[in-house]
Amino acid sequence: MLNIILIDDEATNIELLKRVLDWEALGYTISGTAYDGAEGLALYRRIGPDVILVDIRMPEMDGIAFIKEVRKSNTRVKMIILSAYAEFEYAQQAIEYGIHAYLLKPIDEMKLEELLLAIKEEQQSEMAKSRSMIELRYQKLLHWAETSTDAVPLPLAADELADIKPFCLVCLAYEAERNDPTGDSEAAAFLQAAIRQQPGCVAIRSDKSGGSLTIVYEAEETAIQTVVATMMELDEQCRRRYGQRLTCGISQSVIALSDFCLAYVQAVRALHAGFYRTSSASVALYEGEPPFPDWNAGDFAKKKREISEDIQSGRIGSLQRYLEQTMDSFRENRVNPEDMYRFCVELIDLLHEVFTAIDPQFGSMFEPLLSGGVRKYRRWESLKRAMEEIIVKSGSALRSLVDSNKNYAVIRKAKEFALLHFHEEQLHLQDVADHVGLSKNHFSKMYKEQTGENFWDYVIELKLELAKQMLRETNKTNFEIASLIGYSSEYHFSRTFGKQVGLTTTQYRKLHRN
Repeated sequence: MLNIILIDDEATNIELLKRVLDWEALGYTISGTAYDGAEGLALYRRIGPDVILVDIRMPEMDGIAFIKEVRKSNTRVKMIILSAYAEFEYAQQAIEYGIHAYLLKPIDEMKLEELLLAIKEEQQSEMAKSRSMIELRYQKLLHWAETSTDAVPLPLAADELADIKPFCLVCLAYEAERNDPTGDSEAAAFLQAAIRQQPGCVAIRSDKSGGSLTIVYEAEETAIQTVVATMMELDEQCRRRYGQRLTCGISQSVIALSDFCLAYVQAVRALHAGFYRTSSASVALYEGEPPFPDWNAGDFAKKKREISEDIQSGRIGSLQRYLEQTMDSFRENRVNPEDMYRFCVELIDLLHEVFTAIDPQFGSMFEPLLSGGVRKYRRWESLKRAMEEIIVKSGSALRSLVDSNKNYAVIRKAKEFALLHFHEEQLHLQDVADHVGLSKNHFSKMYKEQTGENFWDYVIELKLELAKQMLRETNKTNFEIASLIGYSSEYHFSRTFGKQVGLTTTQYRKLHRN
């Protein structure tokens, strides 16, 4: 509906105008009336109408003076002059100030109706064009905020910097409470359609991987609570209809486009704060959250070998404790959720690699979380639960394999023995075969068939991993390292290291200490 105000010094004319047309059917709401130009100007400033019907001759301030005053600040509002005087001077002045039509009294109802319908169509076209331009402006800014550094200037032309209203940003993520891909797509479509219909929404940007939206609302600080209420209502509707749970971060209201990146960072930090919450509250306003600390990926890199050995030795409980401690540490220290995703992706990739090497059929267990599948979980508690469940599931599958495959039990026993004795110079393949109760040839053949590698290659790998650690963390000489990992000859150790690693011990130490 378009807002229109009526200004005429004769009350009977205003009452007649109210009655002769079906304003609602035409798409108009009469938002106010006034009986002289000065009163009309105050009404205009209070209402901010789309269309004005104004008489020419009025006391205190006539129609021409009123139009001149309005045009000082507003060139877009449509104005129609109503006059009982067909005087060229008035018409000429009115045209100079950009009036839309000059109608003579008594009013031709049909002509006025046609004029109002034409104005409505023009206004709707202008509004659609304006909304399109505004959305394009904010889409450019969203892309800029997501991909650029502070050194990159605003990606807008001069004419795109006009008519800026206060705005805020909303970062919204949604995840399924039940496994239903259809519900995921339906919820995404519902959210975008529902949000676009909300007052103040001027732009929506969807994440390429799905599951998240960034929304620009034209809203002053006092209207932020309305945005909060809207998000909470959408959360309730998504849960009830599609089994989807929303998490939202909302920035403070800003007015300058130069603060767009600031608002974006605020919304992201508020969303990240919501990521770690375990309460039912799904909407978080930015309240000065500090930057999130980064995750030290080097700690996990050092842990990979140990995790692999735990799996191959069937020590799933150790892996479960490591996961729980790490995930709890992320939450306690409020580590950037993006780093938590990185950790989960790397851990899933490692588990997939190790379990697939044990039995190719195990690989399918991890497929739902591979290729960034962990990102469909948008809250700490749900991501932790998914990771715990996959470890329990894989551990159960591993136990079933051990129970049904005697060869695997033998391999595990041999590896556990090697872990205890690989650094001893006197360790021989016969010692391992004796430990598992098989002949040396039978054991070697069975191990190669089951794993695709020679057992002694596994022992050498254990020796060299310990050597790498000492090269990185100590100043021990090649001779000292060789004796600690079971080589009687420094030359033999150095040659084996160079062949397997592709670097000399000196090169490796220099590379990993810089």
